[in-house]
Amino acid sequence: EYLEPFGLGLFHTGVQVGGREYTFAGGGGVFDMTPQEAPGAKFRQSIDMGTFEGGESKLASIIDELKPQFKPDSYNILTKNCNHFSDALVRRLLAKPIPGYLNRLAMLGGCCGP
Repeated sequence: EYLEPFGLGLFHTGVQVGGREYTFAGGGGVFDMTPQEAPGAKFRQSIDMGTFEGGESKLASIIDELKPQFKPDSYNILTKNCNHFSDALVRRLLAKPIPGYLNRLAMLGGCCGP
């Protein structure tokens, strides 16, 4: 809340396709759930990124291709978080990135951290 005016914040993201939201978390890896119901996350907004026209089998194939990159034990708040997964998925589905501000704080921390 306090960092939002500066274009910074800690955001949970997921990608909604149809009636499911796809996301990534430590211990859980890549999973789907009812949209806007991520455990421990506060829903703030939806961002319309476009419409995926590839169908369920193409979506499942893309998710399966991303799972090895986003294993449950590979989660890192700075270098591999739900925002990194959302960006990778949206790039595969729609050929564009998620808005940069969603992961800006992690990127700054990754540059300045250990």
